[in-house]
Amino acid sequence: MRKRVRWAGIWVPLAAVAVGAIWFSGLVTPLLVQKASSVSEVGTALWSLDDHGRRFRSYITASPVFVNEGWLPVTITGVGLRGPGLDLLAIKEGEGRPFPYTVPGHGSVRLDLKLEVTDCAAAVAAEEPAAIVFRVEHWWGSVTTDVVPQGNSLGEPWQLSALHLAC
Repeated sequence: MRKRVRWAGIWVPLAAVAVGAIWFSGLVTPLLVQKASSVSEVGTALWSLDDHGRRFRSYITASPVFVNEGWLPVTITGVGLRGPGLDLLAIKEGEGRPFPYTVPGHGSVRLDLKLEVTDCAAAVAAEEPAAIVFRVEHWWGSVTTDVVPQGNSLGEPWQLSALHLAC
């Protein structure tokens, strides 16, 4: 009986360390997070004018930087947006490299996003920040993960600073 207890005392902590190592490697779920200093890089407003000089289509641009906090590289094959009143029109990797793009472990990537404001009222009224959705390839298959960029110091969603100008 004591021998079993002794073996359990050895194997349980070892199993916990192994599970933690697998999780923090980014093998199961990509560990993409927004770099804190890139919050200020979010927000330029643009708009198209009709024949009478009135705004009829508004856009916002953002250039957030994302960091792969995992130990293993992450290959990004697609990027989307989940948030009310906004559509993702165009996306480029910050240095113009084509997708799929591999972010090494502890490396970073800047994404230049162009968003169309489809519903100003819904976008401005959003209490939650819009999420950037990444489609990521692993050696065992692909997975989708959401990254919610940080807002400003007032706790507002990140997209609101540019929306106030666009709407």
